[in-house]
Amino acid sequence: MSPLPCGTPGTMTGHEGGNRSFAYDVFVSHASEAKGPFVDDLVRALGERGVRVWYDSSQIALGDDFRRKMEQGLLGSRFGVVVVSPSFLLPLKTWAQNELSALFNFEVVHGEKRILPVLYGVSWRTLTESLPMLATRRAADASQLGVDRVADQIHAAVREAVPVPARPGSPLFAVPLPSQSFVGRRQELERLKAEFRCGDVRVCAAIEGLPGIGKTELVLKLAHELAAAGEFPGGIFWLAAESPDLVAAWAGDSIAGALGIAGEKASERALATVNHLSRRSAKVLVILDNVERWDSQHQPAPLPSGRHVTLLVTTRRSHLGGSRFRSFPLEFLAGPEARALVTGIAGGDIAAQPGFDALLEHLGGHALALELAGIYLREYRDVTPAGYLASLRAGKEPDAHVAEETRHEHGVAQAFALFWDRLDERARSCWQLASWFAPEPVSAALADACGLDADGRRVLHRYHLVELDREGRIRMHRLTRDFGRRAGDDDARARAKRTLLGGIVARARLIDMNAGFRIYGPDRAHFDEAVAVAENDPAETRRWSLLLDRVGMALQSMGEPRGAKELLDAALACDLKNLGEDHPSVATSRSNLTVVLQGLGELPRARDLLEAALEWSLKNLGEEHPSVATDRSNLAVVLKDLGELPRARELLEVALASDLKNRVRSIRASRGAARSWRWCSRTSASCRGRGSCWRPRSNGV
Repeated sequence: MSPLPCGTPGTMTGHEGGNRSFAYDVFVSHASEAKGPFVDDLVRALGERGVRVWYDSSQIALGDDFRRKMEQGLLGSRFGVVVVSPSFLLPLKTWAQNELSALFNFEVVHGEKRILPVLYGVSWRTLTESLPMLATRRAADASQLGVDRVADQIHAAVREAVPVPARPGSPLFAVPLPSQSFVGRRQELERLKAEFRCGDVRVCAAIEGLPGIGKTELVLKLAHELAAAGEFPGGIFWLAAESPDLVAAWAGDSIAGALGIAGEKASERALATVNHLSRRSAKVLVILDNVERWDSQHQPAPLPSGRHVTLLVTTRRSHLGGSRFRSFPLEFLAGPEARALVTGIAGGDIAAQPGFDALLEHLGGHALALELAGIYLREYRDVTPAGYLASLRAGKEPDAHVAEETRHEHGVAQAFALFWDRLDERARSCWQLASWFAPEPVSAALADACGLDADGRRVLHRYHLVELDREGRIRMHRLTRDFGRRAGDDDARARAKRTLLGGIVARARLIDMNAGFRIYGPDRAHFDEAVAVAENDPAETRRWSLLLDRVGMALQSMGEPRGAKELLDAALACDLKNLGEDHPSVATSRSNLTVVLQGLGELPRARDLLEAALEWSLKNLGEEHPSVATDRSNLAVVLKDLGELPRARELLEVALASDLKNRVRSIRASRGAARSWRWCSRTSASCRGRGSCWRPRSNGV
């Protein structure tokens, strides 16, 4: 069953009253104290499952009538998810109580289920004593199930209640969800939307601005609104472009797989995907996030071409690509927008606390700094805006003449330092570990292998240290990553690097020559980074050799034999130097390199390597070992291609004879094993009540 589409009203059928249109699947009713600890993560998890959520943090903008927006949300939502926390039960939480009363009234009027209760930090007994009518419903207990399983149950309830028909819109490919805390930028958003509604004229635009100013979030919001309006029927595609090599991104399951494009090698899948988009007649939008350079020598590739293809990039470089792109500089948030962002994250009452206006003035409209302030004040209620500002000012301020980018990066680093001092050891370790990945998104499989499990990723997301996309990949802002690499002492940093390298090596062991690109492709940048880290660390020689070998195999599976040859050559040289001629790893490195050399047509060297491999097998394994027959067969294939047919025939005859002998020996061994057992139909104490069974045959029986 496909996930629910996001953000577009659909027609749903109730039990009474005929067809009714709901803009959202669920309205989330909650107390504000539960936002950071639970509700924000639940909303994110629902969005990842395609559930359309009405959530006050993202739906109520500056100047909106709060009561009217809440009523619109309740009227436009199929269900109400009621998060019952200890604060929800307080008499002062009149908004939450009014929302629950409205949902009960809807059920009476329409004769259909509208309430989906979720318990967070509240026992069933407490619920019964406080809200006895709600206690008659089956509720999801977050303390027992966790965020993801609660989201699964809500998603199942939505799907079961009302099948949603397909709706027109632009399909999204690998596009992450926008932040729930997105506010302001409406003027910039409308200007960009107008630019992309220009008929058949191709637009290439670059969103430019300082790190952390909100470029990526603006483009994510734009992508989803353009999709909802159906502006790009050929699809909207999202690619992380800090590395200019886009092969892995195009070839992944979220793009090539979603388009039904097959192929054994990633390079073939990527090329087929780009050609497919180039041949389309429908308009296509390709978004490249965090582009560093664009000139004749350095630019992201491959890319589709044609007048129907629109490019949109985010970059911190001014006038990227010269006249190729229409430049859209992104400025700081204005005062009202900055206020709305912080209060939307920390809660509306934060604006009444001392020092709030002074804090906004100090942060100067820098989006990331504002978000960090809101999260900190939300998580640590003992700190006032004045106290937070005093802590920021306690650090050494940069000189007045430094560049604006440096000054704001310094301010963000100060905010990170305040978080670091408050976080527990587990959260700090997760932050340090995540910061040593390469800049590109990290798959959940690789994060798990490195010890950054789902709980660790959720902790980082709660504090806005990472973002999560639909596939569960994490991405970390450059400033967050830079701080994580500097934080802690030398031992902690070294431990984080070793842990990361160990996880990548464990993941690399799964790579083979046929389908290695499926493991390597989605996390290519991280494997390549690990190779560079291990190369520069004398203590990691063995793991460096293994990484060279497995990444070389992956490159061969991706259709990059020359890159594979370079790495496999280096792996063989490293093993020979450090392990010696007789080590099994040397034989393995020779075999893997031979496959690549055969593909490149370098048969004389392939023959020499196979000769050495056969000599090693005979010396260390013996004439009768199955691997010897395999080595003879592989050598015979190369000799045949070189025209040395008599010796090729001789090797194949010996290999065949050895293989037949081994098969006969195996059959006799299996028969002998069968004769060593007998069927026992008696129940005895030794059978332990099992009755008839096979038992070992004793001597003389």
